[in-house]
Amino acid sequence: LNILESLVEMLGYEGFEAYGVLNGEIALREVYRFAPDLIISDVTMPEVDGFTLLQELRSNAKTAAIPLIFLTARTEREDFRQGMALGADDYITKPFKRDEVLDAIRSCLNRRAALVASYEERIGELQQVMSHTLPHELRTPLTSIIGYAEYLGHQPDQVSPDEIAMCANAIYRAGQRLYRLIENYLLYMRLSFAKHEHPTMYKLREHYIANPSYPAERLIREVTEIAEKYKRASDLHYDIDAD
Repeated sequence: LNILESLVEMLGYEGFEAYGVLNGEIALREVYRFAPDLIISDVTMPEVDGFTLLQELRSNAKTAAIPLIFLTARTEREDFRQGMALGADDYITKPFKRDEVLDAIRSCLNRRAALVASYEERIGELQQVMSHTLPHELRTPLTSIIGYAEYLGHQPDQVSPDEIAMCANAIYRAGQRLYRLIENYLLYMRLSFAKHEHPTMYKLREHYIANPSYPAERLIREVTEIAEKYKRASDLHYDIDAD
């Protein structure tokens, strides 16, 4: 048996549902089909190598959070750093021991389970906050809109043009306030989810830790672009250590 067949057989014996492919190109196609819980990839492969495979996975939101363990005979520090910088979760060098592989797999799966649990807990907290605060915040502008509309519709023939203009202006202001409230809540939810969402923040954190030389100017530019998209650039405050 070759390494691939031996690994698939061993994992099957340990109770995992394992599936092996011969190169990175096939792996990409199969990952999109089956969305596995974890990937073990050799660095050196025909067609598409392990680093390219990892880049493709991390660039797609549907596959960005799938843990990946590199299996390689390479021991150079630069290769290790490159893999970790791209978002690899672990590195196993050949020849490897059975327990070493199993420990790495269980460690990755446990970390992912913990992140998912934290994410689901955060969703529950946000739902609770929204259910308690949003109805109250929406009530004030809605009351104004309903009240002025009701006034206009109650005796339309007796309402003067000045009163119509006043009511229309009040309805417009209340509608604008309602719109801003909804936009603010949506932004709050997006930021809260992004802060705790493992496919995004976990991989970004790994990237920045592995790349301490990441330019602060570029980070500021990217964050500013996101804030400007939601018209909240004036709310940004930067506190970046120059060291």
